[in-house]
Amino acid sequence: MRRKGIGVAFVDLRDPDDAIIKIISINRNIKCNLVALNYKGKDRVKFFIHEALKEYKAEEYVDDIFLSVMELSFNAVKANYAYVTVLDKVRRMLQYKAAQIDLDSIWKSQYMMNMYKNFIDHVSTKDIVKDIIRGEGSVFKIRALAEKEERELTPEEEADIEQKLSMMDRAINDKVKATLSISRLKDRVIIDVINDAPITEFGLERIITKRRLFREYYEEDKIGEFYMENLDDSESAGFGAAMIDSRLLAWNLEPWEHFKVLSLNKKTCANLTVIFK
Repeated sequence: MRRKGIGVAFVDLRDPDDAIIKIISINRNIKCNLVALNYKGKDRVKFFIHEALKEYKAEEYVDDIFLSVMELSFNAVKANYAYVTVLDKVRRMLQYKAAQIDLDSIWKSQYMMNMYKNFIDHVSTKDIVKDIIRGEGSVFKIRALAEKEERELTPEEEADIEQKLSMMDRAINDKVKATLSISRLKDRVIIDVINDAPITEFGLERIITKRRLFREYYEEDKIGEFYMENLDDSESAGFGAAMIDSRLLAWNLEPWEHFKVLSLNKKTCANLTVIFK
């Protein structure tokens, strides 16, 4: 959710620390792309957030903001992977080439949009995305092992890594990305996690329902019971949203005012505003 009239400086998380710090120090509004969120990727996002929030001297907020951003970021990346997976499926079923069907094509066709909606929330799509995320996580382990043993990657390891990271390439080819933007005002920070995959009405309603349920448990002082009853749903966006609501309430901030998930120009935007008191 870009603020009107405000330029945004881009930060490449692959750059050295001093280059990132310099960009953060001279720009009030910064953003970065979210790609692989394995151990190394999470570490770079954490560094980015910590540096961006240093000026507020609000250490008690920073770690929880990072955890909230990671929940939103994982959901964004998973949603994009689900989108690419479904897009490929629609292409195969209709026997179209990749260049013939993109997101705009789906939006223009009610028939293809119905196909998209049927597949995007299907359990088989979620299972495929889980395998992709799990595979990306194992890439770090493969590289770490080779580094520990002070050797080059074997041809088999390189082929395995290429296969496990193929979804990233497919997402890039389909111009599907997720971004993290941070805008810093005097007493607050505004964070947007935007992914190119549209959210369905069902997906939005699921998040809203989970947040309302959490609030009921919170008001009745039964948060522990909410966690116990929803542990098996821990990978859903709804559960992650409820956890963010929990942190906002701990900071005496009204969740429905300070955290919003919405459809924005065919994209999905998770907007979080934290006021430092």
